[in-house]
Amino acid sequence: MIGEDVLGQIWSNLVEPRALQDMSPLAQVLEAVLKVPTAGLVALSGLAEPVAFFEGEELIPGASLGDVLFEELGVDVTPGSVVLIEPEKFAEADAYSGKEIGQYLGTILMDLAGHNAAVLENLSALGQVNELVAADLHHGPSAGQGMLRDGSLRAGYQYLI
Repeated sequence: MIGEDVLGQIWSNLVEPRALQDMSPLAQVLEAVLKVPTAGLVALSGLAEPVAFFEGEELIPGASLGDVLFEELGVDVTPGSVVLIEPEKFAEADAYSGKEIGQYLGTILMDLAGHNAAVLENLSALGQVNELVAADLHHGPSAGQGMLRDGSLRAGYQYLI
């Protein structure tokens, strides 16, 4: 889902704002990991997995996501915020596995970093994890075996990259 897709969802009234506490645990974890605020939206259809964008990302020339959300939905998004859009089934599910949340969180963080290199300044922990994994992969007692005995840190990180 990119620019025109998000815009089409908004114009078709297929996206609605929700407070983070009314969304999945993923929204709350994302808010905790980032130094910037997170705004929550729910896609009523047309979205299979959660996605996130920076508020300032232009959907069409001259119109940022934050501007469109304010004009079309009356949602005032703090400049610099991350906007999380979740499918309705995610926002309303009763339970999630930690693995599922971790996979989506990793995908979202890497996507955000790909959109804006400055995102790393807004992450409170990812840089530290990256340093640990890099050290583990290259300098650990059994290089590449993982910080944990079962190699799970390495395996989880490889999912992200």
